[in-house]
Amino acid sequence: MKCFSPRVRRGYTLLEMVIAVSLFVIISVVVLNNFRQGQKLDDLKTGSVEMVSNFREMQTLGMSGQVVNICHGGENDLDSCAEDTDCPNGVCGLVPAGGFGISIGPVNEGDDGEVHCYDAGASKPCRTNYTLFADTVSLFGINGRFEKNNDITLDVYDLPNNVRIRDFHVVCSWKDEPEYTPCPPASPFGIDVSFRPPRPTPFLHSAYGGFPGTTYSELSVKILIEHISAGKCRMVTINGISGQVSENPDPDCHI
Repeated sequence: MKCFSPRVRRGYTLLEMVIAVSLFVIISVVVLNNFRQGQKLDDLKTGSVEMVSNFREMQTLGMSGQVVNICHGGENDLDSCAEDTDCPNGVCGLVPAGGFGISIGPVNEGDDGEVHCYDAGASKPCRTNYTLFADTVSLFGINGRFEKNNDITLDVYDLPNNVRIRDFHVVCSWKDEPEYTPCPPASPFGIDVSFRPPRPTPFLHSAYGGFPGTTYSELSVKILIEHISAGKCRMVTINGISGQVSENPDPDCHI
């Protein structure tokens, strides 16, 4: 007769338990960090894609000569209205002379823009919003310039959390030159990008060289959008000849 002893079942040792828990913690941290990084990149892309969408909307309104509900002539000239009775001796409805556009505030400081908004010595943070506008008032005979207290503000668009406008740059694209070449206006003064009929090409206004500035055509503009904590950027580009608006990743975060 054989005697069989019961099999001894061993549990986890303390070392095995520590290793298992450590591996679980490491994997959890990696997955969580990747998720957070992915969320930041999604916010960055949302900001750039929606900026492109807003530019295209302004482009469409400008090309079609969209009428805005403000009084044209009469006692309430340039006041908002719903119908002609709101505009004694005038009419309700006006096609903005300067079209529709987007205004971006200054991103640099100093006379020559030597201090960037992302520099440690900057007194003001980088812009986190921009203004959609209808250029109904052409002060100094200039179309395409946003006058906050006179033109119509259609919307002030806020970028997603921790996303900012890091920089922008205007480049010439003259017909007799195959390559882009740097040219004014300079960014310390902000920039207004507008569209008016009949072409989809942008008009760029800047106070380069002093007040009140100049409106340029056939110039392209590049706008650099950055997620602060992720340290990643995307570039929004408006082609000055074709009017094409696009966005792409920018690995260098530099214009």
